[in-house]
Amino acid sequence: MYALLAMHFAILVEGDYPVDSGEIFMPIVAGACLDHWSGTDGYKVLFRVDDCWVDYGYNLAKSNERKTNRDFAPEERNESKLAKGKRVPE
Repeated sequence: MYALLAMHFAILVEGDYPVDSGEIFMPIVAGACLDHWSGTDGYKVLFRVDDCWVDYGYNLAKSNERKTNRDFAPEERNESKLAKGKRVPE
C-alpha cells in the first residue's frame, strides 16, 4: 500500500501537480477492504481495486490521446488508415 502511495506522489511531483492536498481516497478504501476482509483476502481485494483504477486511468488517457491526435496529426498515428469513420484504400 505504501509503495503505491509513493508511486502516486512521485507521479504528481514529476508532473508538477500540487501535492500539498495529500491523498485521502486510497487510505479510506484500504481501511474498508482490510476491515471487511481479514488477512490476505483483504489485500487481494485492495489490489484488485487498485488494478481497476489503473485500468480506468490508462483507458481514459488512451481515449484522450486518440481525441487529441485525431485533431492534430492523423498521418502520424497507426490508425491513419481510417478517415472520418471510412476505410481509405491502401
